[in-house]
Amino acid sequence: SILPNDTLKLSFVFKSTEPGIFTERWQLLTRPVLCGGRPIIFTLRGVTIEEDIHRQTRINIEKTLLHKEAESIVRKIVSNILDNVRTPERARSPVGFYMTDQEQFQQNNPDLYFDYEIVEQIKQLYEQVVPEYEEQKWDLSIDTLRNQILSFDEDNPNKQIFLEQLNQAIHQLTLQPILPSEQTTYLVCYDIMNQFIDSFVDKMIIVHQKLQIDEPSSESYPDIDLNGYEFESWKKFFEYTKQQENEKRIKSAGGGASKDKKAPPPSKLERGK
Repeated sequence: SILPNDTLKLSFVFKSTEPGIFTERWQLLTRPVLCGGRPIIFTLRGVTIEEDIHRQTRINIEKTLLHKEAESIVRKIVSNILDNVRTPERARSPVGFYMTDQEQFQQNNPDLYFDYEIVEQIKQLYEQVVPEYEEQKWDLSIDTLRNQILSFDEDNPNKQIFLEQLNQAIHQLTLQPILPSEQTTYLVCYDIMNQFIDSFVDKMIIVHQKLQIDEPSSESYPDIDLNGYEFESWKKFFEYTKQQENEKRIKSAGGGASKDKKAPPPSKLERGK
């Protein structure tokens, strides 16, 4: 019972198979009848929500995404920093650093041929022309050496000598060196002989196979040194063995003759007796 000016709190609990907002109207019946008999209607509203079974999984995924996002940002920052760091370019090798003397000589003197011995003589001439205190290496250019000699005074007695030596070397370098020609005839003959011997051996093997002839056994020969000592010992052993075989042959022949030998016929005197 509810007395006038009293308050009563009621709790309503309901279940639903689906999440959503639900409403329901209830009618309150009182004794005595209130409100002049008009119906007293209550509207009940309830909300149901679905249980979040993937909450922890979602939290872990969010943490992973945040971590990857942070890594991506840091990687991008580091990449930008490294892109701005530049390694200084490597110093280039000087021109002609890997060139040989022959290549450098022919480059500086295109009208001349290279000859090692003559170029070495010109180097020695350059060392005589250039003072020792300058310590300047020759660049393998004939013009450089000629200019050095021409810079001498006319009164210098070595000027004419150096020019003559240089001109003589230049004259030798203007002649094309004679390269040894290949012995074409020898190579052709050698090739023909090789082909002939190979074909001869092939034919011999085919004939042996058809006639069923055994291959000849390889003979072993004694080793012979430069002084011929082993050959002499082998020769003595061979002669000794041959002599022994001859003696055995003679003995065997003598024994057979004694067995098969018949008595000589009787003489005339024995017949008379």
